[in-house]
Amino acid sequence: DLYLCVLDEESVEEAEKMAGDLRSDGVRVVVDTTLRKIAKQIKVAEKKSIRHFACVGSDEIKSGKLSLKNIKTRDESQVPIKKIAKKITS
Repeated sequence: DLYLCVLDEESVEEAEKMAGDLRSDGVRVVVDTTLRKIAKQIKVAEKKSIRHFACVGSDEIKSGKLSLKNIKTRDESQVPIKKIAKKITS
């Protein structure tokens, strides 16, 4: 499971595309396009018992990597977007 927050309006379309690709790989994804503060979005993910959290913005799109956070353990790592599904499902 992944809670994907969007950091800016310009990244909404790419985040939705990313979510679609991840869903095709069997990952359940919630996309939050409200542009709320990250701390509030993490709280929403915790309430929904979603295990992983990542944000998508222009920097992440350019680098091709997301900072993937395990909400329970608080571990965080930089993961190439193409390897997110494998990281979450392993």
